[in-house]
Amino acid sequence: MLEDYDDTIPAPNVWSPLPSGKNRGTGGPLKIKIGGESISPIVNDFILSSLAAGFPLASPGFNEAEVEKRLGVGYYEFNIRDGIRDSVAKSLLSPEIGTAPSNLIVKIDATVKEVLFETMGGTSSMPKAVGVRYYSSSTQSFQDVHLLSNNAKRHAHLKREAEVILSAGAILSSQILANSGISKNGKLVDSPEVGSNVQDHPAVAVVYQASQQLSESIRAYFNADNDQSISFENYLDVEEKAHRHSVGNETMSAHSLVYGSAGISVGGFLASPWSKDNIPDIQLTVFPHTMEPHFIHRNRSNDIPSAASPAEDPEKTSVLITAALLSPESRNSINLSNPNSNDPESNEDSSQYFFESYYKFQVPTIEGGDLTELDTKRLAWGVEQVRNIMSQPPLSKNIEMEQYPGVEYKDMDLQYFIQTNALRNSHWSGSTRMGDDKEAVVDPELRVNGVDNLRVVDAGIMPFIPNGNTHGTTCVIALRAVDLIFTKT
Repeated sequence: MLEDYDDTIPAPNVWSPLPSGKNRGTGGPLKIKIGGESISPIVNDFILSSLAAGFPLASPGFNEAEVEKRLGVGYYEFNIRDGIRDSVAKSLLSPEIGTAPSNLIVKIDATVKEVLFETMGGTSSMPKAVGVRYYSSSTQSFQDVHLLSNNAKRHAHLKREAEVILSAGAILSSQILANSGISKNGKLVDSPEVGSNVQDHPAVAVVYQASQQLSESIRAYFNADNDQSISFENYLDVEEKAHRHSVGNETMSAHSLVYGSAGISVGGFLASPWSKDNIPDIQLTVFPHTMEPHFIHRNRSNDIPSAASPAEDPEKTSVLITAALLSPESRNSINLSNPNSNDPESNEDSSQYFFESYYKFQVPTIEGGDLTELDTKRLAWGVEQVRNIMSQPPLSKNIEMEQYPGVEYKDMDLQYFIQTNALRNSHWSGSTRMGDDKEAVVDPELRVNGVDNLRVVDAGIMPFIPNGNTHGTTCVIALRAVDLIFTKT
């Protein structure tokens, strides 16, 4: 069991969830909490306005087998420990929590370039993964780690049956495979789908100017005087207070507990007229500031009309709501540099230059992803549902105007706007697709086709992106991988 689910909601809230029931776990290392540690002022107004617009309350966590119970609005769930956002890495590997494996070795300042292989000989044998090559920032040199090392003293903890597990995420796992000669026209394995089939949840932002009263409530909640950024030093200070709170039972102020949230607490899962079997295909998420990271990035790049940021009245704040498409038809691809390709047009110098950027944390670019006509229609429908909700009380009394894209965008104009202004969502998946067909990158046991002793365990193996955030699904993939690794024949 991975999760430890807490089904209580911080006050004030407008509904209490049902008991966690058979679909939730308790006693695991990963702490899960509904709504975060605190609820921003707009959250409950959004739920009440959604009810007025005709949308139901969804099941807690939108997590029920019956599709109808997953539809509607409700509080999101977060990894929260001792009042601060948590992570899987911290929950499973942190020495303070006491769950780190005794044989775990973590190398920092290390960026993996490629997987190392050896050929066992014979026409039927496959190349076998025996280690990795990584770039060490501290020594500014490449170093190798071998599973089958002659240096038994240094690598005594490694056994012959050890495997190489690639978990660099949907983008970088593809690049590492390409660096290793596993890609389209790869020198080691011709695997055309590496870096293709890439999926995301494209989103559209709708921005509203809040009333003076709501602006003051939001500003007080963040205690940041309309500054959406919070310094790292303040975060560390609050984290320390949260730790003391959990250990010494000290009282923390309500505004400090905002650090126990992602800045969002509420949203909705809706089925558009084009959804299949009434399965949710549109997700709404409420941001009590214009803090959605992709929107901020585009705004800083001057791609967003100035009316959207800041609010036209400097005394008032803006509220942002995204409508995201959960089952897009569109597909992306990763622009992989390919130093181990059999393609005669491959540019070795360009590939090496790319890797010099890559280990300095400049990741490959994503190409394609143009929305199809159906994708656009569904997102336009999602925007109209946002407008419907915001026109209902109590939100209608606290929202003064739509700043972005603007009420003038309707019908075909809205669809054109979406085609040119949809945001990426960084829910990348599908780049190392799993399947039982010969084109799949990995097989149903996550083993890379064409080689031995190598698996991919991350969101890249998903054949189709899930109808919701990818974090939980990725955790399930990791749990399944543990069973496959330990029960392998």
